[in-house]
Amino acid sequence: MRKKLTSSSAEQLVHLRQETIPFGASGGLRSLGKLWGMDVFSWHEPYIGILCNTIHSFPFPVIWLGGKNEVTAALNEDEQLLSNLHSIITTDSASFTLDVNWISTLRNYVGTGSVTDALEMLKVVKAPKKVLLFTSSGEHSLELRKEFETYVKLVQVQ
Repeated sequence: MRKKLTSSSAEQLVHLRQETIPFGASGGLRSLGKLWGMDVFSWHEPYIGILCNTIHSFPFPVIWLGGKNEVTAALNEDEQLLSNLHSIITTDSASFTLDVNWISTLRNYVGTGSVTDALEMLKVVKAPKKVLLFTSSGEHSLELRKEFETYVKLVQVQ
């Protein structure tokens, strides 16, 4: 007799919690308030599976500023994310390209070489009733997150 492959909701929650424990020390998802009518979040070293679930849970389409590898890994894991994304702006690769199957679904995507350049591109795609999500991973990810969060705070004050 074959075993059932599905697990209960409680087991799934326990499993997800166990996956997130190692990542909590690095800062996790931070709410930064509103910017230009958008809800703003930053996330240092996101776990891709939880990142995908989080994007699905947002009430508005997401404008995602993140690293090329994070974006590609998330879309490879869950192509359904495309239906929740308004725009993707990479912060570490000016030569960002998408899989041909993804291009027809996502209207706005651009690669930039820095957080500063990504923030300039954000001015083109910003829109109220959107979620602005910034993710950073890798060697300089804490500095990148700080740069993004400093920008948000400065613009919120104006």
